[in-house]
Amino acid sequence: MAAVAAGGLPGSGKSCGTAGGSAPSTCGCTPRSVAVLLAFCRWALPQTDSLCINLSSFQYLVRSVRTLAEDCRVVVLGSASLLASFPGLGVGSEPLAATYDADPCPLPFDEATALMIHQSLGEPGAFHLRHGYHADVLRDSIFETLPVGWRERLVPVPDCDGTGALDPHDLAATKLLVGRPKDIALVRHLAKTGRVSRITVEQRLDSIAKASRLIITSSQALHQAFDSASLDCVE
Repeated sequence: MAAVAAGGLPGSGKSCGTAGGSAPSTCGCTPRSVAVLLAFCRWALPQTDSLCINLSSFQYLVRSVRTLAEDCRVVVLGSASLLASFPGLGVGSEPLAATYDADPCPLPFDEATALMIHQSLGEPGAFHLRHGYHADVLRDSIFETLPVGWRERLVPVPDCDGTGALDPHDLAATKLLVGRPKDIALVRHLAKTGRVSRITVEQRLDSIAKASRLIITSSQALHQAFDSASLDCVE
């Protein structure tokens, strides 16, 4: 979901779109070793057209995470988590048709498991080069930036045992907390198409502990997303 202090492994500068940060790299890879790996994978692996995260690829990626973290439950955050509730968002001209990653977090969390998932399914890597999408693993400290009660509202990923995706209203609230133009645009689309309710999103947003500055900016983001969606509906 923007770089946050609790975000993607390792040092990707990406997060699930909440207010958290990326972890320092612990894989020991040098730029030269990464370049050699990429060159080998391009030579050795059959290439595919770059694929977005639709429901099918999302399920495949989540199952792959579960295979590696077989004793863990996998929680999926970020934009791709919406596919568990709204599979249609990943097809045609819908917003997730341009998404190429999912943000899993294994629970209980430990660094070794997270690093194993990152090295197997992250970017850059053979899986990413082969399939065109990847996993951006998050640390569990990201949960501090989610709405109160989010665990009870997790949505099961279809046909993926031991998994849960963030509820759409919780995801919308975290997107507005970050408040980047693309985050606001996604929430605006969800509102315009009737997938989320303003009242519920506002309640979830209010439940997130945040600094005074974020109270102001997230309120502005809320108005931008829902007011513009209402204007579009009137037009």
